[in-house]
Amino acid sequence: MKSVLNQTYVDFELIIVDDGSTDKSLQIINDSFDDKRIRCVKQENRGVSVARNNGVKHSRGEWIAFLDADDIWLPMYLEEMYNAFCSNKNAVMIGCASYTAYFDSDRVSTNRMIDHCYDQVCKINFFTNPDIMSHIGATCIKKDIFIKIGGFDEKIRNNEDVQLIAKISLVGDYVYVGKMLHVYMLDVPGQVTTDMTKYVKHMKDTLDVINELYLFSRNKNNPLVDVALEFRFFDYILRFIKQKRFDLVDFYFMNIENGVVNKKFLYWMTKPCMANISKVYIYLIKIVWRFHGFQPRNHHSRFDKELQQEYKNFKSKENF
Repeated sequence: MKSVLNQTYVDFELIIVDDGSTDKSLQIINDSFDDKRIRCVKQENRGVSVARNNGVKHSRGEWIAFLDADDIWLPMYLEEMYNAFCSNKNAVMIGCASYTAYFDSDRVSTNRMIDHCYDQVCKINFFTNPDIMSHIGATCIKKDIFIKIGGFDEKIRNNEDVQLIAKISLVGDYVYVGKMLHVYMLDVPGQVTTDMTKYVKHMKDTLDVINELYLFSRNKNNPLVDVALEFRFFDYILRFIKQKRFDLVDFYFMNIENGVVNKKFLYWMTKPCMANISKVYIYLIKIVWRFHGFQPRNHHSRFDKELQQEYKNFKSKENF
């Protein structure tokens, strides 16, 4: 919240959605802040998608932005995003690069940086590489487009942000700001992504997102969609094979939409005895994907050193 109120661009409204908290959050906010831009909305605990959709319903502006409680905007975030919109009037969505930082640690990664947009504002195809495009907390969306798409899918709890951003990118211009303006925090105590008991449900939600995007994109004339979804599918299959979760490998092959992959030809991957061959097959086709610009998960920007220093300077000033 502090990072929002410290923005250099000040003409905004801050809507805080209390999703059934039990820690007196709203009372603390009301007692600590006297700012007319702040409005609080309280709801029963129904999950992040319902909370975000509810926040949008209460918003008055033309553009909306999201920030989870764990994450941080750098002071120039809203100003840079606003400037990007002013110079790209046809944009329906604007994203930027993010630092990935680790709670209570000095570890920080810059692998969400798109190098060819470094320090520039570019119109870009989201499906060039969805895994390194902007995080939901590093994305501004036109409100009318958000509503037209239907907002966040309230039935799923994982990758609902990827689904929304990808859909919006298919109906209008996606503009990317090649600056690190957002910090995505990992390993925060109590963070949902650290709860392994929900792992299977989350992975099934991820498959639903792949299928939904495949069907939604059929008449959108974006040739990179099929490549991106195939990449995402096999990326998860490789993960499951390494984890020896062949129940999930089987589930993915049984439920993937025809057309994303050739299920009949590749169903042998569900057999544990074929694990090593499956790994080799996926690694080989990943080499082909590199020609489409799909970077490995451990990719770092070629500007990594200077970006790391910028982060250290920011962290020392903000004291977080």
